[in-house]
Amino acid sequence: MNSLAWGRQKEKTTTLLIEAKELPSGARRGLARGRRHYKIAPGIYAECAQWDALPRDEKVRLHAIAHGLSCTNGVLCGRSAALLHGLPITGRAEPNAEIGYYPPTGTRKVSDNRIIRPLHAGSWQRTEEILITTANGPREIRLTGIHDSIIDLARWHSVADAVVAAESIVQTKYGSDAAEVFIAEVREYLQSALNLRGFSEVTKALRLINGASESPRESELKVKLWEAGLPAPLQQVELHYEGYFAGRVDFFYPCGLVIEYDGQGKYQPGLTDADASFTVVAGGVINEEVFAARQILSERERERKLQNLGLRIYRVDRNNFRDGSAVADICRIHQQMTRQGLEFPATNYRGGVPAWE
Repeated sequence: MNSLAWGRQKEKTTTLLIEAKELPSGARRGLARGRRHYKIAPGIYAECAQWDALPRDEKVRLHAIAHGLSCTNGVLCGRSAALLHGLPITGRAEPNAEIGYYPPTGTRKVSDNRIIRPLHAGSWQRTEEILITTANGPREIRLTGIHDSIIDLARWHSVADAVVAAESIVQTKYGSDAAEVFIAEVREYLQSALNLRGFSEVTKALRLINGASESPRESELKVKLWEAGLPAPLQQVELHYEGYFAGRVDFFYPCGLVIEYDGQGKYQPGLTDADASFTVVAGGVINEEVFAARQILSERERERKLQNLGLRIYRVDRNNFRDGSAVADICRIHQQMTRQGLEFPATNYRGGVPAWE
């Protein structure tokens, strides 16, 4: 995503931010002492009523922007930079803004809802700027570039954080067939960070980035399968039988095991097939119940075709993913099927890419 585009898309929200230094002294004192305004970062406020009405994710983004505005010597990095680049992150985003400095100011520490991070020279030289509009007018905020932000996600957070963000940018900016271009670019950036702590985590993440995952949760599931020690499945495989197309699946093992992630969006209008016009009723309103029912029927028909091929289908949803039972089940089922020597005919599946190197 173009960085400036982010600022334009969120302009209506960022105009809630009030910069105290731009106000007369009396007004500044009123902000600090009154109860009508919430202090987001040093010198940055918002009206309490407007702030309280915002969803949590938007508050996290505004926290990052506010700290970027108030901290003139540092740059936003890590998860804060990823959010402003429009990238998804794993888990629940923390309100603490990550601020990077070069030369480094010392070890990681948290103060005033800021996490201080040490940047290396290459990352500092490649920083970018986004344009946002506060209540006081247009402003620019510095942050690490997309490639450096993904490197930092792996170093400071987790392999999953980096893979989820990277595969999202590959899908939206490069296309899944050009994942190797993005990986080559990250490797080039890594040349200036060879001796940094966490370098090995970045190289692990690069093994898992292929652009084949079609949602952040698919990327997370792929990392979980890798962490569990399973062999690499194929992603986005097309399954055929006697000339007809049975379906394309998220993950496929040649033993005949299919793994599908059932995200909530699959059964919600606007987040699935754009051609699903059968759910639009009078007045152009989408009947969500009809949409969900049609999607379920369509998914059942697709599953029936796959099962008729002799495939074992395991569905992962939000609940069994979160409690870890899905990956445990997949490990057990895969072990059972391979021990039995099961093998799906190679002529019946096409395409697909290994989930990791």
